Amino acid sequence: MEHTHPGPLPWSASDWSEAAMGESLRLAAESLCTFGGFGAVAISVVRDDQVVPIAVAGAESLLDADGNQRDASAILDSPFPVSLLEDTLLPVAEEWGQLRYIPHDRSSIPELGWRVATPYVGTQWHPYDLLLAPVRDATGRLRGLVSMDAPTDGLLPPPDRRASLERYAAQASRMLLTALEREELAERQRLAMAARRLLSRAADGDSPEGILAEVTDELIAAFDLAGLRASVFEGGDRRILAETSELLGRFDPELYRISRRTAESLWRHQLVALASHDQVMNFDGPADELALIRALLREAGFDSILFVPLGAGETCLGAIAFYRAQDGPRWTEAECQAAQEIGRDLGRLVSVQRALRLEREAVGELRALDDYKGRLIATVAHELKTPIAIIRANLDLTSELVADDAHAAPSLDAMGRGVDRIARIVDDLLLLAAASDPRLPARQPVDMAPYVVSGVQLAAESAARPEVLDVRTDLPDAPVVVPADPQGLERIVVNLVGNALKYSPAGGTVVVSLRDRGDHAELIVTDEGIGISAADQERIFTEFFRSADPVARRQPGTGLGLAIVDRIVAHHGGRIDVESEVGRGSTFRVFLPAF
Repeated sequence: MEHTHPGPLPWSASDWSEAAMGESLRLAAESLCTFGGFGAVAISVVRDDQVVPIAVAGAESLLDADGNQRDASAILDSPFPVSLLEDTLLPVAEEWGQLRYIPHDRSSIPELGWRVATPYVGTQWHPYDLLLAPVRDATGRLRGLVSMDAPTDGLLPPPDRRASLERYAAQASRMLLTALEREELAERQRLAMAARRLLSRAADGDSPEGILAEVTDELIAAFDLAGLRASVFEGGDRRILAETSELLGRFDPELYRISRRTAESLWRHQLVALASHDQVMNFDGPADELALIRALLREAGFDSILFVPLGAGETCLGAIAFYRAQDGPRWTEAECQAAQEIGRDLGRLVSVQRALRLEREAVGELRALDDYKGRLIATVAHELKTPIAIIRANLDLTSELVADDAHAAPSLDAMGRGVDRIARIVDDLLLLAAASDPRLPARQPVDMAPYVVSGVQLAAESAARPEVLDVRTDLPDAPVVVPADPQGLERIVVNLVGNALKYSPAGGTVVVSLRDRGDHAELIVTDEGIGISAADQERIFTEFFRSADPVARRQPGTGLGLAIVDRIVAHHGGRIDVESEVGRGSTFRVFLPAF
């Protein structure tokens, strides 16, 4: 796809803004007068399609086209078309190195609106002769002009003087190019500040609508806009992020189709598009689409639209349109580049916000599902309590009735163990549901040590393994205070120590330590048991997980104990870690924020 630029390029410079550079150019013109031997020197810059004089020296006495006396400001007030220079004057000029001499009799336009009033009777210089030095940049683009008139000796410069004139003119040309570069740099910096302000607000994580609402006035001032509209594409529709003018309220399906296709094409090629009544850039659609856009601009009272795609990665997400009034300035290259950067930054923000919205929705759904699961588990567990109690009561009664039947006793014992196991599962399910409830009891400042001691005692009593009773506690003398639910703390110790006793061999040692680490408390439970494989360590805090290790599976359990501990620890704003190696025991560390 080709992107053409019919007519003149859309870039233009702003009015001269740096006073110091303007004064330097005036001094350069005066130097050329003094050392070059001319009575009038003008330095001009190309603005849009006009050659605009910006510095003048000498020319104390001027005549306008009607022969009226004028002062030097007549030159500054007399821009002329670039086409006059490029198409009419330079083609007929004599080349004197970098200088161009245009005799008065070679041009069909003998004057530019003014001339020096000094009479030249019987000399070689004619009042309408011109000596010019075109100023071009490294790309060959015409950027300005140095004009010399009224030689003080009234003569054409001889060849031996032309070399020095070239040097003086070249110095003035370099100064003009430097001034233009500084002006363009200042313009880019000004626009970059507007973009940075947008970015600084984007870094706060606000919505695109909120950010645009805050910076719209700054963007309008920075880009000299009459209005703007930013929108994102959502399926077959669009959502307005910001709109400052209701004049373009009409946004029918055809215009939406044009906007979306154009934005996607621009994003693929990393371009912006520009359209006005007499210019077009990078709009690659058919002529009737461009005509529709121009008609809408006329209807709204605008002169031009700068159309900037919004996107991230390879995806175009929307577009932002900048509008200028009919008397507004033409767009500069720096402005187009700055607007493109804003489109990229805003596109990234839209992409992040979409991802965050999807993530929030997913989290909400997961929370709802988890809440439903917790309520379901709690309901089922509560409902099972009654039938379990009935079964247990009838088993006890039956055991008394058949106490002398040796054949019935084993079966009744097996049923009793099964009921006990079901009861443990139900109790663990209720604990899990309670630990998952966001409405857990409020935390209060408590010393952990007493609950560590009571938890160890409860775990040892429940273990019912007299051969594994070497449980050592290592507690500090000073209190270790944390904001906690006391029952939750005790449950953490009971479950961790209970697991350590269950999976430790006869004669093994379990050590329970408590440490005050300043900003957090650390509970450590270490055993010399069978250990946990690396693969199992990834899943041990998952509900109902049981290891595939046959040694571990021989021990009764529900697979809920560590899941309950993990939920309680998370509720307290802490974390739990495990270090283990098969055959060499395990160490569980619980970290809880200090009070």
